[in-house]
Amino acid sequence: MAQALLNPVPLAALGALIHPSALTGLAALAVALGKVWVDVAVFRALRPRPVTWRAAPAVLVSGSPATGWGERRWPNF
Repeated sequence: MAQALLNPVPLAALGALIHPSALTGLAALAVALGKVWVDVAVFRALRPRPVTWRAAPAVLVSGSPATGWGERRWPNF
């Protein structure tokens, strides 16, 4: 369960909710886009078959309670 704390997107969103402003909203968006970019880039580098950027939405839900608290199940794109 502690692995979910390693995902910076919910923490950034929480920060934006606690102190709402344009700056915190942009920071939360930057964190989410950075997380997607890094995860998809690493996934593409480690997977033998080609992966398209259509896998990007899976990054945002991976590691969330809805997917089994951090269990990585990438779709076959």
